[in-house]
Amino acid sequence: MAQVRELFVLHEGGANIQQTTAITLVGAVLWFALAIVIKNLPKFRSKSTEHQSRVISIIHAVIQTAFSLYACNFGRPMDEPIGSPSKPIEMYCLLVSVSYFLYDTVASFIWDYWEHHFAFHHGAVSAGMLWGVLGGSSGYELCACTFLFEVSNPPMHYRWLLLDDKAPRDFTFRVTSWLFAGSFIFARLVIGVPLLYFVLVNPRPVLMIKSLAVTMLIMVLYFCYLIFTVSEEEEAKSVEKRKTKGR
Repeated sequence: MAQVRELFVLHEGGANIQQTTAITLVGAVLWFALAIVIKNLPKFRSKSTEHQSRVISIIHAVIQTAFSLYACNFGRPMDEPIGSPSKPIEMYCLLVSVSYFLYDTVASFIWDYWEHHFAFHHGAVSAGMLWGVLGGSSGYELCACTFLFEVSNPPMHYRWLLLDDKAPRDFTFRVTSWLFAGSFIFARLVIGVPLLYFVLVNPRPVLMIKSLAVTMLIMVLYFCYLIFTVSEEEEAKSVEKRKTKGR
């Protein structure tokens, strides 16, 4: 029993492969259990697989927004330098997301919603997070990035759910859209890009973390392109619809 318990007790400076594997697998099993519960709830039973998966994504985003903020605010003194040893609370936070990405990748094959760019996103982000756990450094910066990248996800996914349900584009829809756009631009561009820059120019973080910073910057720009492309298409459809009604 003591050996099993030791698998789940992390210490400053990194975890071993057995601890990382055990926590990740247990977390993935719990995400699968949650997915099965969601799929069998009356409200979601008749929905598409993507609809159900986005509900789980919202839950993950809310949990990780709160958890990563807690890890950043209370996990270490704010004056510790970039690239410092990872704290236990930071590693637990990172492994929650790694376990979710493992679940989501496997589930996407099982329930047939796999997409190339999300698979690349999950793989790249998981690699960096695992370095913060196994390599034992930069946990603080990785948790900060987790917060910045997750804070805009709840309104993003909820907006998609509203569209999928063919909900009216009323006050709720507009507020959700503005929350998503505002949180995305502020967190990922206004704060996120400078943070990635400081990680790149600082000599302490290892090459793996710097490579992740470059990858995340590319993904931010790519998702910005997707968002603005979709927004333009929706605006064009809205204008055409108003013209049709006016005839």
